[in-house]
Amino acid sequence: MAVAGLVLVEGQDGAQPESSRSRPHAGTHSEMSHEDMPGMVQPSPVSYVPTSVELSRAAWTVNASTEELVGDRNAATNAIDGDPATFWHSRWAGDPARLPQTITIDLHVVQTVDGVSYLPRQDGSPNGVVTEFRIDTSTDGVRWSTPATGRWQGDATRKSAELRAGPARYVRLTVEGDASGLGFASAAELDVLTPVAGEDGYTPKTLDPAGWKVSADSEELQGERAPATNAVDGDPATVWHTQWRDASPPLPHRFTIDLGRVREVDGLTYLPRQDGRVNGTVIEYAVETSDNQRTWTQVATGRWADDASLKTTRFTASAARYVRFVALVEINGHPSWTSAAEIGLQTPGGDLADVSKVGSWGPTISFPLVPSAAAVLPGNRVLTWSAYSDTTFGGSSGQTQTAILDLTTGRVSRSTVFNTRHDMFCPGVVVLADGRIMVTGGSGASETSIYDPATDTWKGGPAMNVARGYQSMTLLPDGNAFTVGGSWSGPRGGKVGEVWSPAAGWTALPGVTTDRMLTADPGGIYRSDNHMWLFPTRGGKVLQLGPSKQMNSISLSGTGSVTSVGTRGDSADAMNGNAVLYDADKVLTVGGAPAYEGTPATARAYVVDLSGSKPVTRRSGDLATPRAFANSVVLPDGRVVVIGGQRTPVPFTDTDAAMSPETWDPATGTFSNGAPMAVPRTYHSVAMLLQDGRVFTGGGGLCGTCATNHPNAQIYTPDYLYEADGTLRDRPRITTAPATAQVGGTVTVTTDRAVSRFVLVRMGQSTHSINNDQRRVPLSVVSSQTSGSGRSYQVRVPNDASIALPGPYMLFALDARGTPSVASLVTVPVPSSLVTDKLLPRTGWTITASDAETVGEQAPASNLLDGDAATIWHSRWSDPAAPFPHTVTVDTRVSQRISGLSLTTRQDESTHGGITDYRIQVSSNGSSWTTVASGRWSGERGTRLVRWNAVKTRYVRLVALGEASGRGPWASAAELNLL
Repeated sequence: MAVAGLVLVEGQDGAQPESSRSRPHAGTHSEMSHEDMPGMVQPSPVSYVPTSVELSRAAWTVNASTEELVGDRNAATNAIDGDPATFWHSRWAGDPARLPQTITIDLHVVQTVDGVSYLPRQDGSPNGVVTEFRIDTSTDGVRWSTPATGRWQGDATRKSAELRAGPARYVRLTVEGDASGLGFASAAELDVLTPVAGEDGYTPKTLDPAGWKVSADSEELQGERAPATNAVDGDPATVWHTQWRDASPPLPHRFTIDLGRVREVDGLTYLPRQDGRVNGTVIEYAVETSDNQRTWTQVATGRWADDASLKTTRFTASAARYVRFVALVEINGHPSWTSAAEIGLQTPGGDLADVSKVGSWGPTISFPLVPSAAAVLPGNRVLTWSAYSDTTFGGSSGQTQTAILDLTTGRVSRSTVFNTRHDMFCPGVVVLADGRIMVTGGSGASETSIYDPATDTWKGGPAMNVARGYQSMTLLPDGNAFTVGGSWSGPRGGKVGEVWSPAAGWTALPGVTTDRMLTADPGGIYRSDNHMWLFPTRGGKVLQLGPSKQMNSISLSGTGSVTSVGTRGDSADAMNGNAVLYDADKVLTVGGAPAYEGTPATARAYVVDLSGSKPVTRRSGDLATPRAFANSVVLPDGRVVVIGGQRTPVPFTDTDAAMSPETWDPATGTFSNGAPMAVPRTYHSVAMLLQDGRVFTGGGGLCGTCATNHPNAQIYTPDYLYEADGTLRDRPRITTAPATAQVGGTVTVTTDRAVSRFVLVRMGQSTHSINNDQRRVPLSVVSSQTSGSGRSYQVRVPNDASIALPGPYMLFALDARGTPSVASLVTVPVPSSLVTDKLLPRTGWTITASDAETVGEQAPASNLLDGDAATIWHSRWSDPAAPFPHTVTVDTRVSQRISGLSLTTRQDESTHGGITDYRIQVSSNGSSWTTVASGRWSGERGTRLVRWNAVKTRYVRLVALGEASGRGPWASAAELNLL
């Protein structure tokens, strides 16, 4: 197939319309024929086989952005009239229309399309002969993809453009350049091509109707014997006809097939009556599917040609037990009649018919935005966000569009985040130990925002020292967070590592440079330090396993350092590939490409073992479809499902999109294909495991009015939830589970039956093919016993916080067949031995200030305790300004040991009120004060951490004595914490 949808085939003779397209058996091709190459010896004839044929034009309609109807009769319909002497031409008389111009064909039924054939005007004029073009396809006329762009020679020979085979009802040619240079568009003939059965490994298979039960809302049994069963009896001489003698119930009419069990269905065939009569022949229709006959999903709608030929409609494969054919319009416009000689169903060939082997997809879920980033939340919810806009990005506007899907109700609610002043497009993301979600950088390159699922609120965090976007993050065993890289935004290069802690905010590590971590991207540092695969390991270090082929160990001690630990086997650089910790100390890496865009992706996969002193890599089996921009999700049973991506990564395109997921099995090291999804998921798509063991995927695009915006999602049900007959499995159920589980600790879990194993899967986030948070942690069963009608188990968490990383987890119980339960939510806290600076809980605290600004702005002292670094306390600055010193006093309500103070400066661009000289005092009664620390801070933005020998006290007072800007006797700060 064509790479990136570029034009491949030039016609040989414009006087002889091409009826099929051929390719060599070997799969090669040349853009220049041997006849065109001077001095070349003619080879022996090569055997060619047709791989594509022209679709029938019957029932097609066409429209164009403009057409010339005044100076000449150059209507759009001329392009599909079968006459090469007529042609469509854009408007040229009077006020000429300029490029781009479009002409759109409506096939009136979804068909498999893999090419477009273009015959230029044949009268010798170059006006409007297409040289630069784009081809878009759509199944509904609303959502478009662009499978081909390119150039044609500006002569009169027939041209063809190859597309990756896929379903389409609408095909749109956009003319962007013409041979005359005058800005016109014209076409003598346009044809849409479809693959010969079997291309790309797809041969539709007709389902055997044996065992089906069929019914119709109406059937004629008096004037003729025309029951619904005639439509599935295999005899085209018999017909089903709706009632016409004694009554004529009106359209629409519904014909329902019960398959007897859930099957994968992707097509319906309709044979009109073959007796020479046309009464009841359907020309407009819909197809619906269901697994329970109560809720129905429309999977296809369209219009057929008004003749007696066999009709076929294709749609995205759907797992269904019931299929309903809905007749909407009859050939003669009769308001009541419907008939059919035969109605059949098609299924993908081979194993794709069996949901117990390939899983199934639910319906698309509409979102008010393109979900280019997402995170799983407690309460069966999914948080998503885009950029400052729902569908595009650019600049930094200080706001972000967000939406939350409630999986229980199916409702999507949206909100715009203004208060953190952060455009969270292309950020780094990490799930913190307490379950909050930290988002850093991106379009708002220095900013930090933190979402709290418990309160459904966003609050500002301390700004990073280094402005960055496309960086990666990971949580650390001590509950701190690490980030590195990200030259997509901010200055290019110099994106050294930083560590965030709750007490100290962000601390730069100048020794953690990216020099050894870069890919050899032709785009330079702008692309080569992006999207790193980061995994904390023992000894307070972080392993960077990719996407560069060079792997590195990052030390976070002191100012940090980077040490190379070898290459990832024989892997090349794998930008926009995936890395997933699927078992303790074992990571699967898969896919990616040597460059960010424009180079073919790899199908290779590797297993990296982290258990030794250095990572050890071995090659695993390959993907069936090479892909980059994919997302990989670890399942509770240890397999990894790879979703989406494309063969050659090109941002904001769906060319060569991988529609079928592939699931990797660690037991065999091989991948197996899954059921194809309905919507491409490429650049800016996401995927994550849900609490019920299914997989959420969505997004792609975010490029304004482009055809590849996908403001929707789908949920994949893996094969382990299906029985062989297509029904859902009876799943084990966790009846009790603890809310927390300590690293190295043992907990009690009860189930409704005997199970074989337990695993923790960390709740993840996803953006730009990165989900460093996700990990699967097997638990060891210490003992079990009967508990009522179920079982009680003692299970142990690994005694290693780099494996059982702190944070929120989904606890799954699996039976002997690998069927997972719905997960219980469990938090693994930071081990107390790793906590160096423990922040005291601020519940019940009060704070007062010697003065505060409440006229020119609302900046009370209480802002210091609100958890939001985007709000500030400021001393009174409106006339008259209060003089130094300024004090803020915290009453913790109880006497306790206090050993330090953390102060976050204001996080906007102003330095007004930045405290320099300070004094810290403590008191047990609020009247007698003892100074425990004093000094001078720099005027730079950041978090100040002051420690002293622990004292038992109730009150702490900060005294501000100097100011950074030199503009006035001011003091300000964003957040205050005590240790």
